[in-house]
Amino acid sequence: MREEIDLFGGPDLVFGCRHVPAEASGLGVLVCLGAPSDGPVDDGRAARLGRRLAGEGVAVQRFHYRGAWPSDGDPRGVGFDDLVEDAARALDLLRDRTAVRQVAFVGARLGALVAARVARSEPGAPVALWAPVPDPRAALEQAARARVARGPSAHAGAAAPAPPVPPASSPSVASNGSGAPPPGAPLDGGLVSGAAPGGIRSPAGADDLDAPVDLFDTPLAAELAAGSAVRSLADELGHGPRPVLLAVATSGGRETIVAGCRARGMAVDVMAHTYDDERDGRAIPGAPADDLVDETAGWLVARLTSGTPAAGPAPAAPATGPEVDG
Repeated sequence: MREEIDLFGGPDLVFGCRHVPAEASGLGVLVCLGAPSDGPVDDGRAARLGRRLAGEGVAVQRFHYRGAWPSDGDPRGVGFDDLVEDAARALDLLRDRTAVRQVAFVGARLGALVAARVARSEPGAPVALWAPVPDPRAALEQAARARVARGPSAHAGAAAPAPPVPPASSPSVASNGSGAPPPGAPLDGGLVSGAAPGGIRSPAGADDLDAPVDLFDTPLAAELAAGSAVRSLADELGHGPRPVLLAVATSGGRETIVAGCRARGMAVDVMAHTYDDERDGRAIPGAPADDLVDETAGWLVARLTSGTPAAGPAPAAPATGPEVDG
């Protein structure tokens, strides 16, 4: 496999990393992680998922939304439509560069709502969700708890210097033939946004490099609070049969998501997984990350190669789903 880096979109350029298999299969996956205000909990496992899937013939496109380093833009000016536009452009890029014909989606946390919105235009496309927020209200509640947890120490400490971003005059850089990523490419830890000890903080502004991005300082918070621009996760996914994988702990709105998806004709598999959390930008491990990566990759490959999505049960189906040990 090889890894390719692109700067795409505009006028604020979006950083993307693509995992390309040695032999094209026509299958692809778009990964949508959390918003620029989220920390880097999922970056490393998303990179491992990309490499794992590429090893099985599936091309994978990852990206960092505008406002999340190393992409351009001020996170305090980013709304939900901006996140969706970046994801849609990343999907177009994946198709353009790899001739992908059949796609699936991975969405994590608030990025699950973004993945759901983009997947709605792809009938039957499989969608895997890692610790998704079930609705806009839950996203705001999580952001409020994170703000309280950070407390007055959120702005303490010095930011590590940011490595240079590939210039806009070089829109695409590929790794060498050995499969090793080029300088600046995401390694196991990914290229992170948010704050991480000894890592890099997303600039919240040229005059405040230390401050982590707060969701409540962005237009996205107002859109989530309004309840009209962003709907529940099941509503964003739309209606009709499609396979959905839900990787969550036993709490956190799981029953709401399962019931909502099944009522709209989707087949839902539930992976009980003690998901990682974060505290002041630092990842707090739950279950081993590789378990989640392996099971998600296996589920995606099986659904993509099956050819047709499984039909969901009738709307009267119970709210609890079949368990897959995680």
